[in-house]
Amino acid sequence: MTAIIGWQNDLVASAAPLIDGEILGAVEEERFTRVKQPTGFPGRSVTWLLESMGLSTAEVDEWVHGWFAGTNMAQMLPDVARRVAAASNPDGVDAMARRLATEHANDVEIRDVGYRLAVEHGVLASRLEAYEHHLSHAWSAHAYSPFDTSIVVTFDSRGDRKSSTLSRAGGGGIEELEWRSSIDSPGHVYRWVTHVLGYRTNRHEGKVTGLAGRGRGDEAKEFLRTPIDCRDSLVTAQPGRRFIPTDKGIPDKTRRQMLGFSAPDLAAGGQDLTEEIVCGFVADRAARLGERNVVLAGGWFANVQLNRRSRELPEIDGDFVRPNMGDSGLALGAAASAWFRRTGEPKVRCADMYLGPEPGADPSGAAIRDTLNPRLNRHEEPIVLTIGDGLAALADGTVDAVVDRVNDWTTS
Repeated sequence: MTAIIGWQNDLVASAAPLIDGEILGAVEEERFTRVKQPTGFPGRSVTWLLESMGLSTAEVDEWVHGWFAGTNMAQMLPDVARRVAAASNPDGVDAMARRLATEHANDVEIRDVGYRLAVEHGVLASRLEAYEHHLSHAWSAHAYSPFDTSIVVTFDSRGDRKSSTLSRAGGGGIEELEWRSSIDSPGHVYRWVTHVLGYRTNRHEGKVTGLAGRGRGDEAKEFLRTPIDCRDSLVTAQPGRRFIPTDKGIPDKTRRQMLGFSAPDLAAGGQDLTEEIVCGFVADRAARLGERNVVLAGGWFANVQLNRRSRELPEIDGDFVRPNMGDSGLALGAAASAWFRRTGEPKVRCADMYLGPEPGADPSGAAIRDTLNPRLNRHEEPIVLTIGDGLAALADGTVDAVVDRVNDWTTS
């Protein structure tokens, strides 16, 4: 038996066991803690998974961490050096240097704290292995896709100092062909929009997508395009006084100008620019490489409108986005990458997507009743409603949580 557990510990701590080439579970820690986006080693998830499979910690051959490896600096240095040499203002050089240094320091700490907590949980340090962020995203798409060959596109705000990659995938694994650094992440712009609209970044971007449908984004899109330069279907950011490549470090003048747009128009501008950048890149690279199957991964592809647009591109015949396409999926991708490294097999088996504990059963159901809101204690058992009636009751305050097999909605 070969037992591999993929895990990650930032934003949405999660774990997924791969046993002899088959994914037998996938759980986010928040299912047990009832706390959104918990960080740290996913200990409760691991305990539940091991108990459900009848395995001990010592029986796991490899614990693969998909969030951050920190081993690609030699790959990135030439590009960073060229960017610095070509920079026309000192502010831009300083912004690029601070972006990369801060990101690296933060991610090293996240990884190392995760490792320490894993060892405290009983994991043997010698069995811990780190896999690169975007490579894990790429494997989370390719290993589960229906295509034998494809191009793999990842777009994320950041991860291992990269924001996007293009790879060719097939029976021989995944070959990375292109990448862009986190300096050039258009995700910073979408997060700016999220933040300026009063939402929480890394959580409420879906609300921006919904709001965008009520706006006209032409003028806002052109304004948001200003600090980033799109050439050859790529983004080359222009860091400086008007653009700082961080989530919330918006220059004062830029913030004031963004607030000059109505909320729907600003949301529409961010959404339209995102679709233009990503769909333009996918269409161009599919045509250049002569590959009509595309698999997509990374947090950007949680954007359902973007996925609809990419599916409609005439340059491709088939596309595939695997849940969870965001950072929770890094556990699945790291496990698949480790399986390929051990066996040379590029695909893994996964019977369905019902991979965690039933939401209506302990510990989830009890946690909802006991911790969400004291008013829930007036009901000894959850109220059973259809999803439509339940969401309506949630909206008017009649109930505090609606749960089905794969989702839960709360007022928190």
